[in-house]
Amino acid sequence: MNKMTSFFLRWLLVPLLLLQPFNHVNSSSQCAFNLEGRGQCGFITLSWNPIPGAEFYWVYRGLSKETIHPMPLTDFPIEATSYVDENDIILEQEYFYYVSAVNADKKEFARSLIISVTPDCDRVSPVPPLPLQTGLEIPGGQYPLLGQ
Repeated sequence: MNKMTSFFLRWLLVPLLLLQPFNHVNSSSQCAFNLEGRGQCGFITLSWNPIPGAEFYWVYRGLSKETIHPMPLTDFPIEATSYVDENDIILEQEYFYYVSAVNADKKEFARSLIISVTPDCDRVSPVPPLPLQTGLEIPGGQYPLLGQ
């Protein structure tokens, strides 16, 4: 995608989509998303349940429940039911997210509950130790490493 297309999508098309009337959302549709987030070292992984009738999704982010940005986090619709946020993530900073479902008419018709996620490098699984190499095998024989 070139810069002009990206500019058009982010600053012209997306605001027009957001001006579409947002239909009433009841609590059962919010719970149906089952939005989950996992903070990791330098990124946050979000996942949610598919919503019947959704063609794609928008992800929204903020630094508090009250300051979630009115523009979607991406300048492209998300067709999958997961998203990895690597956009200017600061370790130990709490982020707030919600996801909205968009139908074939390009109207948001359902929205998840707001969740908070904090990225943290301590939550990364340790790398398992590699097996100790005791010798070198070359065609024609096996040779022990030095010091053995």
